[in-house]
Amino acid sequence: MSATDRISNYSLIHWFELGTRKTTEQPTKETEIDTTKRWTTTETPAKREYDDDNNLPSEDDKKLVCIDLVRSYVRKRVQTYSNVDIGEAIKSIKDDKMTINEALAKYNVPISTLYNRLSRHNGSSPRGGTTILSKEEESHLVYVIKTMQDYNHPVSNSNVRTVARWCTTELKKDIPDNG
Repeated sequence: MSATDRISNYSLIHWFELGTRKTTEQPTKETEIDTTKRWTTTETPAKREYDDDNNLPSEDDKKLVCIDLVRSYVRKRVQTYSNVDIGEAIKSIKDDKMTINEALAKYNVPISTLYNRLSRHNGSSPRGGTTILSKEEESHLVYVIKTMQDYNHPVSNSNVRTVARWCTTELKKDIPDNG
């Protein structure tokens, strides 16, 4: 397909309400239109008030507008601070050596990052949900499952869940409900 397409009727052209801006003339039949442009329209009047008797827009109110479809790229900002800068900024704020605004200027750390770290909403808790079994208990559960496989006992997902439930009841751990 070429860079331009021929249109043979007005059904492919959409209208757009413009108000007082100057527009190009309406294309005639067999006009070349660039495919990187979009032609839009509305059937509403161009920001004019009408009487109750004459509330329909006329042909003069329909304006043709060409809108570019090319996306404007906005480059993302590169992080201008390190974890060391964040740590030093938070330490100096907690020790009352400087205010948050002074730390912003000195360490180039965003204000939202400092507030999140100071309120302990960000980076203070481990990821994921709370675990029921400790690391040692989980490693023992893995050992039990591997031993079952060594004795050629098939282990499915439901078997693993059953063994895990049995371990938690033997260790008298509370299992929270999922609801």
